[in-house]
Amino acid sequence: MKKNISGYKIGVLLTIIVVNLGALILRLPHLLRTGLCDFTVYYEGTQRLMAGINPYILSSTQTTRMPVSPGFAALFSPIIQLDLVSASFGLIVLDIIVLLILYGYLYTSFIGPLPIHNHSRWTSLVWLSVGLTFFLESAPTLFALRNGQASIIAGLFFCFSLLGRNTLWRSLALALGIIIKNSLFPILIIVLLLRKEFRLLGLAFIVVSMISFFPSLWGWDLVTLHRDYTSLAISTMSSHGWNTYPKSGGDLVNMGFFLNNPMNTLLKLLTLISLIAVIWTQPKGKKPTLLVTILIVATSLSIAYHRLYDLPFLFPLLLFQIIQPTPNHRRGFQFRWIQLFFIGGYLIPQSFILRASSIIGGVVKDNPYVLIIPQQYQSSFTHLIPLYGIITSLMVLYFSISYWINKKRAHKKWSGSSGTAEFRNDIIALTRQNPCP
Repeated sequence: MKKNISGYKIGVLLTIIVVNLGALILRLPHLLRTGLCDFTVYYEGTQRLMAGINPYILSSTQTTRMPVSPGFAALFSPIIQLDLVSASFGLIVLDIIVLLILYGYLYTSFIGPLPIHNHSRWTSLVWLSVGLTFFLESAPTLFALRNGQASIIAGLFFCFSLLGRNTLWRSLALALGIIIKNSLFPILIIVLLLRKEFRLLGLAFIVVSMISFFPSLWGWDLVTLHRDYTSLAISTMSSHGWNTYPKSGGDLVNMGFFLNNPMNTLLKLLTLISLIAVIWTQPKGKKPTLLVTILIVATSLSIAYHRLYDLPFLFPLLLFQIIQPTPNHRRGFQFRWIQLFFIGGYLIPQSFILRASSIIGGVVKDNPYVLIIPQQYQSSFTHLIPLYGIITSLMVLYFSISYWINKKRAHKKWSGSSGTAEFRNDIIALTRQNPCP
């Protein structure tokens, strides 16, 4: 008979959670002093758009251009009613709430339903609480909060549109996520197409179209506005490429660390083909497993342009993959050490990673194949090797291999003695029901 988790254990968990939130709240004054640079760009760009000034064109009075779509500005417009400091404070509070919702949602999606006994449940809850500490203090989370990025909210929409049950709510989440962080969703759209979720995609397209139409209420010609935004996006890609490694390579997590661009393109193409093969073998109509979800998220991050602040929603997935019970404890422990390596790469303070990137880059700076960044943007580090991108790529490779190994073992187990016996029993039963004449 199962025993209920005792009161003192619940008290321990609540204490850990409260301490986590308290530590994060104490960071609020420091975060506000940093200015939330990306959030400020969104705020001022939306202000100009609502005032009739095109935020995608440079002028003598406008030295920066808004790097997000008109639809994003439409969603952002209610925030403009607040002053910048109040709006920044509201965003940080909202991000913290979304972080907790995201963490809890992923836990209930993958760990909560597991049929494990009370002791394992308690162990998982301890891991959950300790993991929350690391999650809230990890480099991606702090980087996203410090920059005032929308990636935390976009990550929640990404997970819900992939894992949710209600098609209508999933389509709304997908549409909002596309508008907020469009670089995060092309791979997810391909996955949903392979899963034949056409109704979901159709509803999301309708919602995106409706929100994109909203700036016309401010008197804008939508064709001109979207043309200028598209021109800005194309100009950015043509001048810096998808990666913009020479500008912000130390923070980038996507593939693009080869000096030869065709090699980067080939690596991304092979990664996408590998993911398509994985999705193709999945049973239709069923929620993706945790491992497959990690592959979808990691592939999305590694193919398109993404920086460290886009990773917060990947961290809980890696943690929950580690704490899942496994029948072979010894082998599982060994594999967990490999997975801990990836989590460690995102837990270590960003300055340490940049220093390590600079040291390694200094050693291999004359290599004709590896891209070396002469100097990190707004940093004193030189000869940086894209270490975050390498870690993410290794993670995609590791989990891809793990998926096919697990699939092969499951096939061998089914086709072994037990599978053969089941097949033989089915044949005998059918023969008895329909005896030969």
